Amino acid sequence: MNEIDGMHLRAELIEVGQRLDQRTLISGTEGNVSVRLGQDSILITQSGTMLGRLMQEDFVRVGLSSGELLDKHGKPTSELGAHLSAYRSDPNIQAIVHAHPRSCVALTLRGWTLEGIPLPEAAYAIGSVPTCAFAVPGSDEGGEVMAQWAAKRDALVFDRHGAFTFGKTPFEAQARMEMLDAVAQSVLLAGGPDQLRPMTTEQVDRVVANALKSGVREDSLRAWADAVKLR
Repeated sequence: MNEIDGMHLRAELIEVGQRLDQRTLISGTEGNVSVRLGQDSILITQSGTMLGRLMQEDFVRVGLSSGELLDKHGKPTSELGAHLSAYRSDPNIQAIVHAHPRSCVALTLRGWTLEGIPLPEAAYAIGSVPTCAFAVPGSDEGGEVMAQWAAKRDALVFDRHGAFTFGKTPFEAQARMEMLDAVAQSVLLAGGPDQLRPMTTEQVDRVVANALKSGVREDSLRAWADAVKLR
């Protein structure tokens, strides 16, 4: 990874951070973003940074295998362990967005999940989204929980905390975060998962057949379909 490529990736992450802030998916110094650099390192936001005001120097490089800081100064976000766990779990993950959509946090406070929401948009963009076990923010627990799901899903909600989305690029991970928030808001506006009108089996099968053509993660899509059909 040369310096020009590194600057380009920083610029993409800066734009993603601004978008998260504009969409009110974070507050204050909440959230963090990262991207894979080559085979064995990542670029991730420093601790205490405001994603809406990121600058080129607000990132640090960390060894993917070692977890060690590769720069002479700086301190990575406290959620580093969760990011490393995701990258180690699935080589297809190239970028990660972690935000705190109020919609997703509210769902977990009610004990509601996004595992089988009968919306075609959910199937195409994020598939089935589990609510993962509670992990103390910034602790090693986050990495342990992440390891259970990262290779199976494109989006995860952490109980009473926030959400993680993955992508081939920072912008794809960001788009999934926005769609996750939109789906969660729709569920809240409808009065919760139990108030949603079900889809027919035939409708679900048609959505799955078409979504598979668009490159949706198949295991997540199948899990979405199974959950929707059980409603």
